Amino acid sequence: MKESNFSRRGFIKGLGIAGGFSLLGSTVDAQVLRKYLMRKTCKDAGAIIRKSFKTLTAAELTAFKNGVSVMKARSVANSNDPTGWTYQAAIHGTSATPVQTAWSTCQHNTTFFLSWHRMYICFFERILRKASGMPGLGLPYWNYSDSADPNARFLPAAFRDATSTLYTSNRNAAINAGTGQLSGGAVSLASVIPGPTGFYPFTNNINGTPHGAVHNGVGGGMSSFNTAGLDPIFWLHHCNIDRLWNRWLAGGGGRSNPPATDTTWHNTNFTFFDENGAQVQMKGADIVDPKNSMCRSCYDEEAVFVIWDLLPWDFKYRELLIGYYRKPLVLDTRRLKFVIDLNEKAKEVFARALQTAKPEDELNFRLNFEGARADKPLEFFYEVYLNLPENAVDPNYKMESYAENLSFFGADQKHSMEKEELKFGVNITNALKRLKNLGEAKTLSVTLVPTGLVSKDEKRLPIRSDAKVSVDQITLSVQVREK
Repeated sequence: MKESNFSRRGFIKGLGIAGGFSLLGSTVDAQVLRKYLMRKTCKDAGAIIRKSFKTLTAAELTAFKNGVSVMKARSVANSNDPTGWTYQAAIHGTSATPVQTAWSTCQHNTTFFLSWHRMYICFFERILRKASGMPGLGLPYWNYSDSADPNARFLPAAFRDATSTLYTSNRNAAINAGTGQLSGGAVSLASVIPGPTGFYPFTNNINGTPHGAVHNGVGGGMSSFNTAGLDPIFWLHHCNIDRLWNRWLAGGGGRSNPPATDTTWHNTNFTFFDENGAQVQMKGADIVDPKNSMCRSCYDEEAVFVIWDLLPWDFKYRELLIGYYRKPLVLDTRRLKFVIDLNEKAKEVFARALQTAKPEDELNFRLNFEGARADKPLEFFYEVYLNLPENAVDPNYKMESYAENLSFFGADQKHSMEKEELKFGVNITNALKRLKNLGEAKTLSVTLVPTGLVSKDEKRLPIRSDAKVSVDQITLSVQVREK
């Protein structure tokens, strides 16, 4: 395999991208050599290039549509064809019976969220590529967070064409019509990039926003586990979530994949199917193993192919409860305000959070909605505000009081590996740090503002949903990392 040509200056500059990660090897020279060998150009590394959907060439777009059409046709001919559209969607979730191999094994609200979906889109991409007739086709991503593109938050036009195989009629009507777009808060990367340094807090953050918020915003089949994979935009959405995982890792500063000591993350096997319909298994360790060739991909914004290192230290998390709202609540499309009572531990941890912290001293505050149950899929999410001024008639995600988004994607059903009542959380760390005199406070006011799509001029569009979420109690906790 041909090595790419790097000048000495370019090579040293390039190494900076991976700053903060440990390098394997017993000597400095060996360490640098290993990293150099891993830093090939995407093409020379044999990686499939994944492009932003809007940059696909006409030929690539045609091939992509052809691949989707072929997969859908396979399902019509044989619903049990594992390379067919409906079977692949059922791997994420389905209510169909009898249950087939690998169905409904999606991972949300678990530590496998990112790794499982990376495996999932890897094998889907291989099936799609073979079906498309274009050997080098990569799964495209929907970059809805691109602030330089005024149309980034609108559903791409190819998915709104009612004559296209990419069209699905049961999405939110406004997003299909092009009159509504995802809200800026739904696609905000503020809690993701650079985000927390810990892998597990990062996983929790991205699982909510933009992941869950985009699912809820698009609506229709995308708002439920059991139907999300049937919508073609699902695959572009999760391809983008996977891309953001790489962007987070590239931030350095200790941002790394789970340590090898997390044997559950590294060694738990999941079942998928390859492009020939053969059953295959994959685990977390395979994703970070540079010798693995099943899922080599590289995003178009990445100049080189990088094998990300594992976390060089093993952190354990201790969760402290510092606040409660102990009454059950029912959430719907109306704005709701409630007050968290803070306990004696709150003052101490608030003071620690305001200090400049090293990665190992990092604190992450989460608002937890425990025992959440939805009567149907939600086509909206909630913007969460802390101590919102009473005169704030139309709050927005750019205000100091804004904390994050709360998405109840999947609250209408349990899924694989979930044994207890669902608990949905939102990271409110940054908002807490912005509050004044919090150290002396005994309560914290929380306001939930239901949000769906917005118009072209950023006005909230009406939420046409009668879905309700029941919550047993709400707690405020802080995650403290311990070596």
